[in-house]
Amino acid sequence: MMTYFKISALFVILLFSSIAKAQNLFPEKFKECDTERFLLESDTANAGIDEEEFKEIVLSALKEKDLDRIRGEIAFQIIVDLHGNSCLISMENGTNVKSKKMDIKAAIDSDLKCDPPTQQVAAIVKLEFREHIIRLTRLGLNGKRGWHELSSDL
Repeated sequence: MMTYFKISALFVILLFSSIAKAQNLFPEKFKECDTERFLLESDTANAGIDEEEFKEIVLSALKEKDLDRIRGEIAFQIIVDLHGNSCLISMENGTNVKSKKMDIKAAIDSDLKCDPPTQQVAAIVKLEFREHIIRLTRLGLNGKRGWHELSSDL
């Protein structure tokens, strides 16, 4: 299992490599999002995402046979506009279920409604799947702390 430091280092590397490749932080890229102007969340979660609702939306994108067997992590980069609409721009699937077996893009884009932020932002959300446990983590980035967990008290 990766330590927090290794995960942070991975995200920093992904961030710098992604600057040259548009604004995608993760290798699986999706289109049809307004990426003209957005900020990454820094010290606080600006886009209010209900954790339980988010988990249900992702689970709804899985096939029935994969619900009990999925293990690993998925990281999402989600653009949230000023109306609270969400659009999945990129993700990294580190689970034992292939991305092509999931319909996550459609589920997030159509079903995830957030508390509207004051500016269009990219929320970075990580889901960790273990046996009977799904852990959600929100991540932020700033110059002093680098990648770090945001508090979930929204």
